[in-house]
Amino acid sequence: MTGLRRLAVFFWLVVLALGVQFQRAGAEEQKSLWNLDAALEKNEAIIDYGEKYENAHFRVFFRRPETTLQYAKFIADTLLKVRSEVTGDMAYQEPEWLKGRKLDVYVKNMKPYKLLGLAISPGRSRLGNIVRDSWIEITLEPHFRKNYSGGALWYGISATTRHEYYHIVQFGYDSKERLWLMEATAAWFEDKTFPVPEKFWWTSGHRKRLKNWLYNKPFVSNFGSHEYAASLFFQYLTERRPGGNYRVREIWEEAAKIPGNNTYQAISKVLGDSRPWGPKTRAITADFAVAAFIRDPKRSKTY
Repeated sequence: MTGLRRLAVFFWLVVLALGVQFQRAGAEEQKSLWNLDAALEKNEAIIDYGEKYENAHFRVFFRRPETTLQYAKFIADTLLKVRSEVTGDMAYQEPEWLKGRKLDVYVKNMKPYKLLGLAISPGRSRLGNIVRDSWIEITLEPHFRKNYSGGALWYGISATTRHEYYHIVQFGYDSKERLWLMEATAAWFEDKTFPVPEKFWWTSGHRKRLKNWLYNKPFVSNFGSHEYAASLFFQYLTERRPGGNYRVREIWEEAAKIPGNNTYQAISKVLGDSRPWGPKTRAITADFAVAAFIRDPKRSKTY
């Protein structure tokens, strides 16, 4: 077998592996989320938030002395800015349940759950079977300091806040899609709208995402970061394929047409196929596999 044929076979094996990754069942993943959701909701019921900071669209609840007014204000102001970007230039639709209302944000100790932030989808409560609203939770500032040192601290807080708000927007389209799609596009969004500072780029989560992708790790987070690696695929789509940033939004618009999980149908439809994982989708995935393999991330952030 010639060297060129071996290379071609290698990349098609990569494509097949990606197909398996994209279509793995998420039963364990959903079970973990269910348990986490119930724990957080129970925790929420016993917390007394003494103060709040609010602006035109957001209310941030916090307690002193564990949280400062400056921290709560920074979160609220970041959300106000990102909302303008999402519903303005990027042309996403705001969730119906948020129109004319303010989104609640809770600053709380999320260290026990190993999370920096979380977006809760609207729907029926795991506890008490009542209808609940959607909200965002952001951990305390000291927990960010352990993950983002020096000048990267406020970048980390802003990136997490943006990531969680994008989840709220996703819920307005369809909260039942595959979790890897939700996390990957949210990670893509935070990178796109708030790029990591140059001096922190290679030491940030981007390096972990690339490593997870190239070493073929599964897109099941369970408090890990593997499925976030798929953000690189959406980065490639927006940089190298026609349609740019709007491609990701179109995937969510397509997903919203059919209630429930139709992640693969939505992606394939936007990429030009009439059936899931069709020939055009496989070809684009093959192009991405080549681009991801040959790119030197230390020299270039883009494809």
